Amino acid sequence: MNYFKINDLVIAKIQGYPWWPGIVSKVLKINKNGEQQYKYKYKINFIGDNSQQILKKHLYNIHILYLYLFKVLT
Repeated sequence: MNYFKINDLVIAKIQGYPWWPGIVSKVLKINKNGEQQYKYKYKINFIGDNSQQILKKHLYNIHILYLYLFKVLT
């Protein structure tokens, strides 16, 4: 299942760095060894710094995360 689309605002984690906001700039669809189900990786452009990374996990939609935290904290 593809959870993110291009221009989605996310918060992402790379080993050795804190969680950081970014924007999905590319969605990569991967099908290894003829599997029926596709896997997705996402190219993330991090906000406030000039770095990019391709990630398949440690990503959350920042709007959904905000709504979840706001609901839990109120």
